[in-house]
Amino acid sequence: MELLLVIAIIGIMTVAGFVSLSSSRTNTKLQTAQREVASVIKLAQSYALQGKVTPNGTTPCGFGFRFDPTDTTHTKYEIFYNTWGPSGWGGYSNCTAMNADSDARQWKAGASHSPALEYFQLNNGVTLSAPDIYASGNPPNTTEIYFTIPDGGIYDNTGNTYAGSQMFTFSLSGATKTITFGTGGSVAESN
Repeated sequence: MELLLVIAIIGIMTVAGFVSLSSSRTNTKLQTAQREVASVIKLAQSYALQGKVTPNGTTPCGFGFRFDPTDTTHTKYEIFYNTWGPSGWGGYSNCTAMNADSDARQWKAGASHSPALEYFQLNNGVTLSAPDIYASGNPPNTTEIYFTIPDGGIYDNTGNTYAGSQMFTFSLSGATKTITFGTGGSVAESN
């Protein structure tokens, strides 16, 4: 009888330890995703403030961050850039003229309009929970944030001045964590 009681206690402790460990692993994976995405948003903003030149020698008018709305895994995101002139947006004589146009302050499909500078992907089974950007058709990418050079002006997916905040929710095994991008370029991670 005593042996059965000891075995039962060991079994209960093992299950409790396993549940706790599993929860801790999920939390760690979500925190990692939070930090990675927050860092990439800040990196895109930093590129704009620095006036970064691309590896092919292009001087962009701005850099943007976006999750790819065509990605069925809900994990891929990127930093892109927009330029004026023959290899980028036509009809603009310089970045000042281009950045004055809300249509030019957003991501546009096409080989030369908004090329990706860097690609990233969420790992460990973590996904972005934002059904509005993954709806059928070709919706505007509400995760998009665009920073102009040289002032680091912040614009949304429609090319308008960023008003309010954008929340990114990450999920894994029923657990969630969020980061919030606010006006002024702040990035806050939830606990």
